[in-house]
Amino acid sequence: MKRFKSIVAVLLMSCMVFAAACGGGKDSGNNETAAQNGGESVGETEGEKTPSGSIDKSRTINIANSTLVDTFYTPKEFGIAEGISYAQVYDTLLVQELDGSIGPSLAEDWEISDDGLTYTFYLRKDVKWQDGEPFTAEDVKFTFDEYQKAPLFAYLYQERVEENILVDDYTFQFKLKAPMASFIANLHVPTVSSIMPKHAYEKYGEEYGSSPETTVGTGPYILTEWQPGVSETFKANPDYFKGTPSIENICMHQISDANGIVVALQTGDIDLSYVSVSGGNYDTLKAEPKVVLEEYPDATYHSIYMYCKSGLFSDVRVRQAVAYAINKEDVITIAMNGRATALNYLGDIGSMINGNPDIVPDTVYEYDLEKAKALIKDAGVEGADVVISSYNSEPYLSIDTYLQSVLTQIGLNASVQPVERATLLDDLDKETVMIAPLGKADLGMDMEASLFASVGSNYYGTAGNYSFFSDDEIEALGLQGDEESDPEKRKEIYKEMINKIAEQVPYVPLYALQAAMPHSVDIASDNPRSESVFDYHWADE
Repeated sequence: MKRFKSIVAVLLMSCMVFAAACGGGKDSGNNETAAQNGGESVGETEGEKTPSGSIDKSRTINIANSTLVDTFYTPKEFGIAEGISYAQVYDTLLVQELDGSIGPSLAEDWEISDDGLTYTFYLRKDVKWQDGEPFTAEDVKFTFDEYQKAPLFAYLYQERVEENILVDDYTFQFKLKAPMASFIANLHVPTVSSIMPKHAYEKYGEEYGSSPETTVGTGPYILTEWQPGVSETFKANPDYFKGTPSIENICMHQISDANGIVVALQTGDIDLSYVSVSGGNYDTLKAEPKVVLEEYPDATYHSIYMYCKSGLFSDVRVRQAVAYAINKEDVITIAMNGRATALNYLGDIGSMINGNPDIVPDTVYEYDLEKAKALIKDAGVEGADVVISSYNSEPYLSIDTYLQSVLTQIGLNASVQPVERATLLDDLDKETVMIAPLGKADLGMDMEASLFASVGSNYYGTAGNYSFFSDDEIEALGLQGDEESDPEKRKEIYKEMINKIAEQVPYVPLYALQAAMPHSVDIASDNPRSESVFDYHWADE
């Protein structure tokens, strides 16, 4: 078995939105106003910061998230921020513990066959859906049948799973087409494995998950109000199988402005943010007596991705020039105020989290501006136009400025085009992005997700291969590594793969973020890695 708007304007706008979304103000007595790896210890907080007085536990906890969902039918949407909404309503078969290990949730036990093809899950028998119906293996089969036919998740389920098998009321099996060592790591990720109710879907059909009335989960919170793109309001599920949540009322707000979140945390209009803070915002909140920062290693990696199929960056010499032109420590200082860890490859710091192999690649691009200039000249592309695309938010805007400067220095004519998140993602899938600084989260914290998904042909576009890079040898190694269960053999396969990626350099790994998740001193966290507010409680409990 294997187990800059002005601060005033931002604040006024935020308070108006919060009051409208959650129906109250802080002065009413019911406070309804309102990723990232590094070197500090897991769950480090400022222990000297304590509540200043008695805590009003009847009040609503207001939460900032960068994006809210358009539907609670989970196979229609994919994203880390969306998964946070799902985690309040739904559960997964497994959970990720604070130390990165995987533990039980809806499944109390599981086993993997010797050939690595059959995964058997033994489900809890004491779980009920929020409408009182019992949770069974039929719900698990229904959910993964839905995921399997969803185009968004074809790369994970349709292409990997042969059959979803209902063994009995409380036993469920996956039969895989080929061994997949990383498969188990996906089953704790709310974005890709939240379990939905078969009976509720049969009742509501395609309307399921479109309103609070049509959304049913087993999770710690019940959705009670919902304004898509604005707010989601939840109340505690008193019958939750892990126990009633300590915090009864929560309201999640969609806020993409990092400075606005900081102001709202300082004024108490926001109690918790699922948007990690960095740079000057980190310094501000670190010094704020009413705010605690949860700091821990998190497998979120930032890189410079280059479109490899055609055009300027289809020439490996140009890609190598970009790699030599970038001083990663400068980027970390400019974009992250020094709070990040430089990367040689995606997954480089995995050993700090869950035992991923620590590999030193044979090819490492040390900063060498003259070598970069020589490569551009050799490629015959001096003066070529380059458009840098990115999100219109930090840290991307800071990286844009730096990247534009270095590309200009090595002989290219670089300009910057920042856009909204949805626009950039759409442009990526349309293959109209030349070069972009982007973040990539390793949701399962396995080398398959961090490394193979960045170069695999099944992951083109927003699935992870932002460069649309293709190489048969690298592809074969990725598949081999994902089918190998022996850790030492996996390490050797991935070492060879890392070396080949470094030679081809479809992207330039920059840094791994160190998460700094801020929250009010009135609440505390047992597991800041968790997407669920269930893992927060009142600070005096």
